[in-house]
Amino acid sequence: MHHRSRVGTRSAHRLSRPGFGPRSWLAAARVVACGLAACSVAALVATGVLATRVLADGGSASVTRADGDLGATRAVLVEANPAPGLSVELAGVYPHATDDDLYWLLANKITAYMADQTPYLPTKYRGRLLLVERHSGEVVKTYPLNLGHYGGLASDGRWLFVSSLHPPEILKVDPETGAIVQRAPVSGQVGGLEYDREQSVLLAQLYLQYPHLAEIDPETGKLLRVLWSEESTMGIAMVRGDLISTWSGRGHFAAGSELHFHDRNTGRILHRAPIAGVHGAMAPLDEKVAGYAGFLSVAVRDVDHAGHTEIRRYRYVTAQEFAALEREADSEGGR
Repeated sequence: MHHRSRVGTRSAHRLSRPGFGPRSWLAAARVVACGLAACSVAALVATGVLATRVLADGGSASVTRADGDLGATRAVLVEANPAPGLSVELAGVYPHATDDDLYWLLANKITAYMADQTPYLPTKYRGRLLLVERHSGEVVKTYPLNLGHYGGLASDGRWLFVSSLHPPEILKVDPETGAIVQRAPVSGQVGGLEYDREQSVLLAQLYLQYPHLAEIDPETGKLLRVLWSEESTMGIAMVRGDLISTWSGRGHFAAGSELHFHDRNTGRILHRAPIAGVHGAMAPLDEKVAGYAGFLSVAVRDVDHAGHTEIRRYRYVTAQEFAALEREADSEGGR
């Protein structure tokens, strides 16, 4: 089915566009900069256009990354665009495989609104998989799936994997037609979902007895291995070989979020960094399509108790890349 509706009419707040230079990236960095370290680190937020320095025992925090780089890793906010629904109406998100101006979004059929919320997403989109224009939040295509309630959304580059909650199962979906080509029952409801392309397994926030990260066979739904996780882990993404997740504190929209960096083998958290807003689902960006490594995140706008939501894009940079941007920005400023 095809629909076209201007449901996202709020202007997009874009911090980057083609042609923006290093100074723009650094200005965006004031929102969040994350350090990755296997030791205890403290992220100290600085004022001005540069965001943070990550210190451990009085020095710079550094760690050998999977790609061999040494140094801290930072997530830099690139842009924030309006989503077509409230946070309680939406579930998983994933970028389109070839078109950087589109992304997939899951919309729940039944929503429990809070006292100060009013429905925002049109009824005709509820319980469906939506294809959304990145900047405007306009829904350009919908697929019915099972018209249900969903958790996470992932992809192996060919198929979409959808966590359906009632009953708990992973739906394998053809993104060209919306057809469900396979249903794999799982042992519990799945929230956050990611596909690890190196190991060909699904990484899931599985709610079974207690919430935890788990590896799941994408073909059968079989639980392969249980990992460790925080109870309130929301979204999961593999970015440049790093396993990261969003965590949100319980309570109202004033609650905060953190970006967690995990040990891929155990799920244990190596480092936590505060991230502005209240974040839910997330998904990795394809560096070849987006032009940079990073991730999408579904985030409630700050100080917005109505639950109005943005789709945020973050660029994922190493310390060396960030330092290069600083040098270029200094060079621009001296002209």
